[in-house]
Amino acid sequence: MRNRVNILILAVTLLILGGLIYVFFRDEVIFTSWIHSRTDLPRYGHLINGDAFLGRIFLFSLADALWYAALLLADYLLRSDTVYSRATTLLTISLPFILELLQLCHIIPGTFDWIDISIYLLTLITFLLCTKNFYFKH
Repeated sequence: MRNRVNILILAVTLLILGGLIYVFFRDEVIFTSWIHSRTDLPRYGHLINGDAFLGRIFLFSLADALWYAALLLADYLLRSDTVYSRATTLLTISLPFILELLQLCHIIPGTFDWIDISIYLLTLITFLLCTKNFYFKH
């Protein structure tokens, strides 16, 4: 039970950290426009060079990777041995890749990015390695 609470805390923390990147470093996002219109929070996006590789990852990919990790953890907590649960897990794993593909095909707004795909793969591999180790410890 204690591990489940720790996983939940980690998932919520990752969600919050991803959100904070948008709030403090991204000005042009609809997601945070209501916050910026009602508050006078400082913005620090100008401090990060979005043209540099690491700056680009921080500004444009890290928040999504943190949210994807939180989604994977939430699915992990709710997973059971049912057909519906397995289908939900497959959807959870594939969701960011599907969204990127839909952006590539101009079905949904956004910018397709191979770096995002790479970051999602890295997040998924890290998650799978961590949960594999978790299973073998018990």
